[in-house]
Amino acid sequence: MKKKKVKKFLSDWGWYKQTGKDARIRNGRFGGTYEWCADPQHTTGEEHLVKFGNNFDSGWRDPWKMPHGNWHFWDNPELCHLLYPSSVNPLHQKVWIRWVKNSILTKASEFTDGTDRINWMLKQLNACVPTWQDLVRELDPTAFAPIKVRNKTALIITSSPNCHLYYYQESIGNWTNRIKEKLNKMGWEVNVVRHKSSRKVRTSSADARLYQQLQNKKPGIIVNQHSASTIEALCSGVPVISTGDHCGGPCITTWKQFINGADPTECNQADFFAWMNVILSNVRHKTEIVNHDFRKNVWQKPFWP
Repeated sequence: MKKKKVKKFLSDWGWYKQTGKDARIRNGRFGGTYEWCADPQHTTGEEHLVKFGNNFDSGWRDPWKMPHGNWHFWDNPELCHLLYPSSVNPLHQKVWIRWVKNSILTKASEFTDGTDRINWMLKQLNACVPTWQDLVRELDPTAFAPIKVRNKTALIITSSPNCHLYYYQESIGNWTNRIKEKLNKMGWEVNVVRHKSSRKVRTSSADARLYQQLQNKKPGIIVNQHSASTIEALCSGVPVISTGDHCGGPCITTWKQFINGADPTECNQADFFAWMNVILSNVRHKTEIVNHDFRKNVWQKPFWP
């Protein structure tokens, strides 16, 4: 039987509530003050909460029904390249995270120094990777082509089946068929539906990563839902249409806008990089919140035991 990994900060997926003054994100088992919270929707906001990943089970509590905004979501970073094997993360460890206040995907940030902070941290790991753009180019030398529609084909990108079901109360099959049918009626050719592969597959095979598939398929647009694939597609120069919650800010077109006649957004590089500063302001190295006070935003060297 495969041995379960010990996380060394929070015991399992789900909601946690701060019960003391220690702001490090650890529960009591690991010397912290965050404890399991079965009913976050009944909290008042006086205590800080953390939603740690997605527990798609009987303990699921919908974050969109929270009565206050004093909570953060911890999940994989919206700049997916940080978790792929690279010179700054050769063992593809999950040491980079998304840390978003009062939201599942980035709409804004509490801080404004994301680009400078992440670039500084990357240089601590490898002086030859002084910027986040250099990391992306290391993995994908074709990155940062202009974001523009190059043809009339669309690549549909699903989320996990449970994400569709728990967040949107719709099966992945229904969503896919509905989107494909509408795209076809609008004159878009849908040749491929990309289903989300496991993290193990994505880290072990570059061909399973979105940026490589975009190179191979060369779609005119992608249509996704509730997905960090937005940033990976924009880095690859492909416009994004999103049917649900998204992290694209002003750089993408919503599904509602699109079906009502709006053209796919062809964001210029300056605007995209400005939005990336917001995205990166919500990227944290694990040590920043597990070993230090997450509220202080003090730059920490990105090393994890």
